Amino acid sequence: MELPIISLRAFLSTSANLTQKLQTANLISEACQKYGAFYVKDHNIPLSNQNDAINVSKKFFSLDEKIKKEIPIKKGGFTRGYVPIGGESGSELFELKEAFSYGYNWDKNKSPTNILQGENIWPYYQDQNNLCFQQVLETFFDEMIKCSLSLTKAFSLSLGFEEDYLKNFCVEGDTISLMRVFHYFPVQKGLVSENRLNGTIGSSPHTVFEDINLFSDWGFLTLILQQEDQIGLQIYHENKWKDIKPIKNCLFVNCGDYVSLFTNGKYKSPLHRVISPLKDERISFVLFFYPNFNAKIPVLADGKVDVSLLKDQSKAGSNLENGNFVDISKVSFGE
Repeated sequence: MELPIISLRAFLSTSANLTQKLQTANLISEACQKYGAFYVKDHNIPLSNQNDAINVSKKFFSLDEKIKKEIPIKKGGFTRGYVPIGGESGSELFELKEAFSYGYNWDKNKSPTNILQGENIWPYYQDQNNLCFQQVLETFFDEMIKCSLSLTKAFSLSLGFEEDYLKNFCVEGDTISLMRVFHYFPVQKGLVSENRLNGTIGSSPHTVFEDINLFSDWGFLTLILQQEDQIGLQIYHENKWKDIKPIKNCLFVNCGDYVSLFTNGKYKSPLHRVISPLKDERISFVLFFYPNFNAKIPVLADGKVDVSLLKDQSKAGSNLENGNFVDISKVSFGE
């Protein structure tokens, strides 16, 4: 699928003028209305940082299972730690992947103010190039957050607002945003039992082999760094599943349900899935970027309805104004 590749340079350069920014914003508007997704380039995340993040993650996932299980996932809305193969599988699908979840570098001496804040859980080891897993991943998280905040400026202009309009709703959004590192395995005997191989194998809700359990992302924006030459991510467009090919030094960006709601459906939140690789293993980094935990953004239709992070999005329209709520601790996060 040939998604637009959009440069973010105008929102990262001190010399860019409003005309240049509006040109970028218009491209984003067109992409979000048609696809709900695009690639972003010129995002100021060094290629070396991207490669380091992938390489130290490969090293982490290659560790003995006993070591990785010393930092088991903290489940619920606050998701941190290691997820073993099949650790998030549903009753019908087996997830042929493992994962590591982390987020903002929370000060251990500071008390969280909501259920999505708190400390990360880290293993300690260094790879052969003396790159510390924690240090590399924290740096990459910070860079992805900076990119996300720049995108909020572009989105603001694309919707006819001042460029800081949406950014103002995202103060401290970095403290609840979530990064997930996924390690997908090829379909092969030995990893799972025969009865699993003979059925549907994938992830519930996001990694599937059959056209079931289709999901869009809960949240504001999702930014994905895919390992080069490894296709797995797909979005549903024009009644067909389309491959999202990795492009060197580009990030894949898709709108979350939050964006679709406050634009009253103008910007799409695309259905997507991940197909397990047939041959080689695959690494991807997925940032779920959120606004402030308590942010309420007016829906564009009339400005009378606020979209809240915890509001039930399953009944958008008739029940939004009534303020139905969903338990954020039950939200699943996948690529």
